[in-house]
Amino acid sequence: MKGWSSTAFADVAELVRERTGLVFPDSRLQDVEATIRRTMARLRIEDSDVLLALLRDDARARESFVADLTIGESYFQRDPAQFDLLRWRILPELLASRPADRAIRVWSAGCAAGEEPYTIAMLFEEMNAAHRSDIVGTDIARSRLADAQRGLYSKWQLRNTPDPVRRRYFAEHGKFFELTPRIRQRVDFQYLNLAEDSFPSLTNGIWGMDVILCRNVLIYFDAPTVERVAQRLIASLSEDGWLLLGASDPAISELVDCDVVLTESGLAYRRRGAAGAHDIRAASAATREPLHRDIAPPSTLPDAVQSPAPASSADPRQPSASTADPGEAHASSSDTILDAYADRDFSRVHELAAAAARTGSLSTPAWTTWVRALANEGRHDEAADTVTRAIDHAGATAELLYLHAVLLLQCGKPADAAAAARRALYMDRNLIVAHLTLGEAQRRSGNIEGARRALRNAASLLTALDAAATVPASDGESAGRLAELVRVKLSLLGSVPAASTEAEDE
Repeated sequence: MKGWSSTAFADVAELVRERTGLVFPDSRLQDVEATIRRTMARLRIEDSDVLLALLRDDARARESFVADLTIGESYFQRDPAQFDLLRWRILPELLASRPADRAIRVWSAGCAAGEEPYTIAMLFEEMNAAHRSDIVGTDIARSRLADAQRGLYSKWQLRNTPDPVRRRYFAEHGKFFELTPRIRQRVDFQYLNLAEDSFPSLTNGIWGMDVILCRNVLIYFDAPTVERVAQRLIASLSEDGWLLLGASDPAISELVDCDVVLTESGLAYRRRGAAGAHDIRAASAATREPLHRDIAPPSTLPDAVQSPAPASSADPRQPSASTADPGEAHASSSDTILDAYADRDFSRVHELAAAAARTGSLSTPAWTTWVRALANEGRHDEAADTVTRAIDHAGATAELLYLHAVLLLQCGKPADAAAAARRALYMDRNLIVAHLTLGEAQRRSGNIEGARRALRNAASLLTALDAAATVPASDGESAGRLAELVRVKLSLLGSVPAASTEAEDE
């Protein structure tokens, strides 16, 4: 009650804290109370207890209220130093170390109206690497996601954008600037509440990220929520991925087991033991040109960025055939592997499954679990190889085909991913996650009508389940949460013109 003008307002703030982790310092209490009053007036509610009940029971009303409480204002090219770090260091190194058909996965968490992920899409284009980008933006506010999808911005939102860049990527329409469709099509937007335990997840696509930007978001959370979110952010990175926070966000090195990298733009974070986790402030002057100084795409990567030395073919976490205990493979039962996965000990899953595979004693569920563990560790290439081996050794199952579709999608092969998802659905028409993956593959292929149909099929199956029920093969996602994800995806697709009216049957 301290600082609040009434107990009712304090109760509303406590409910928001419980559901989202958001906390409000004394300096913001007056603004929060004003937002509560505006919300009550808009909904024609006179009793604050009625508002409290509505926010407790209606997820959409709560989401809208929380969006009003948080500051969604952003602008293009915000924090140029971090974008310089991305352009001249992080992205070139990732592009050089990945196979040519492997997309670089970037997640903008708390993306507001899309300014940040769209800026990243521009970076990829300027590096002649647009075809290698896989960018997702998430936010807690549905209205901001809709604004991002529309791609209309004010001059104020472009205040840090040089005129040549603005002319290249935007068309002026009166007071607004419309982002070119080729950039808009390179970013996928979806709803995500960072305070929930819904990531990392193969189902919603938040897993194995090469770069995560979560800037000026953690400042809104209480200490326990900061720790939980930070742990999940690190867990969502690929093996050598990067996490970039805002300058005002709390440091997370004391909360999470991770490496801290001191860069010229501040601290960055990586999985423990990631390659290159060191001080990179001493970059050569040639690689520190300001972002967008020359908007013509460079024909090659900067000379100062060298491809890493070829990695040893031996995986230090995989026992070699000469040293592994012959009896260990037989002792590694499916139950042991599944238990390790339930404990999120993905390295242990890999160790046990690899040993069992060498002796031919790996069951189909264990193969499936192994693929999931590798993917959750961000080991994309190994996961893709393992799912192919699993299908060869254990036979095609609906879940293995679905996982194959997910991995093909992340390799930038939406047509192949759609084919794999259809094969999964041929075997199990009720596999909801396969419908979701088919929808995303169709969207990326430009078949918007096909994407809508796949998502509507998923929605129909989800309505038949209890909201609290766990969706099969979804890594623990509830039907209610996936239904909300589908609703947002469908609403965002509503503003996208169909590239083809001749959608194929699933």
